Amino acid sequence: MSTRDWIVSERFDAAFIFAPALLSVAAVLGFAALRPAGLPLWGWITIVMFVDGAHSWAILHRTYLDPDEWSRRKTLFLCFPPAYWLCAFIVYSMDALVFWRLFAAFAYYHVIRQQYGFMRYYQSLHREPPGWSRLLDSAAIYAAMLYPLLFRYADPSRSWAFVFMPGDMIRLPAELLAPARALYQLTLTAFAARQAWLLARGRPVNRGKIFLIVSTSLTWYVGIVHFNSGLAGVLAITIAHGLPYLALIWIFSARKWSRQEGRPRRMFAPDAPGVALYLGFLCALAYGLEFLREIPLHIHGEAFFGITDRISIPPGAAAFLVTLTSVPPATHYFLDAFIWRLDASNPDLKRLIFDADSRVNS
Repeated sequence: MSTRDWIVSERFDAAFIFAPALLSVAAVLGFAALRPAGLPLWGWITIVMFVDGAHSWAILHRTYLDPDEWSRRKTLFLCFPPAYWLCAFIVYSMDALVFWRLFAAFAYYHVIRQQYGFMRYYQSLHREPPGWSRLLDSAAIYAAMLYPLLFRYADPSRSWAFVFMPGDMIRLPAELLAPARALYQLTLTAFAARQAWLLARGRPVNRGKIFLIVSTSLTWYVGIVHFNSGLAGVLAITIAHGLPYLALIWIFSARKWSRQEGRPRRMFAPDAPGVALYLGFLCALAYGLEFLREIPLHIHGEAFFGITDRISIPPGAAAFLVTLTSVPPATHYFLDAFIWRLDASNPDLKRLIFDADSRVNS
């Protein structure tokens, strides 16, 4: 049976999965202006709102706006958002900081699992058999992210250590850093040694998997450990996470709707107006959601021309609005666990992403 090193194609994977990570690292290393201690407003707008926020909304095209997915998973799509919101509202009403800590942990879990999911795709395409080598791959991709994350919340010198707002991640004991660093170095060294051994023996190596683990390791280490900067961390991690997801949603939808008339075909046309329509729709949703969230929080009012700063609402309404605006990203985090599985629950996935016959300028 033939094997492949790339999810979509060598050109697509290089441009939209690996390049965002490597270019964000190069930018942080090359420009001191991208390494301030905190997160400036322009960085929050461009990276958090228009990359991270937009990518969360992109899941609509694989779920609620896809009639096939809707028919397959209608119950799940209808039940999760209200069930989540009710739980979130109860928790927030009892202790807002507990809510934010749980939500931040959920967000990081989602980011980490996405990279792990990409790695499993590369393993599947390369037809790697189960065994200790695959376990080493899993250890390497997790170590690449978990050690920098631990460093961020255990190192007392970190000047910017929160996801959504100050206090949303618990400070961890600094004593954890030394053993975690040793395990991190051992794991990545073992992975590198395994790939070198395969090359020395003339055996095939999985280039896509290697590029993924290397790029992930670089972005998380440089963005979080090497530089003590909120912007550097957000830039490296969010760009490497959000842009590949946006690209994968686009290629799936472009292939699915390329032979059908109407709105989906126009939005996913492989040309500049189609891409602008696709991204513009998602950015508009991201801006609207952040506008509503800003009404009770009053953190980034300048992004909304000061309008939200002039709106005052009672605590009960604030709890309602904060938890309500957390529903779309939380739904994205949750549904991602279902819509990318390579099994019978997603019958179109392999054909529309992996198969050469379905390619649209990839």
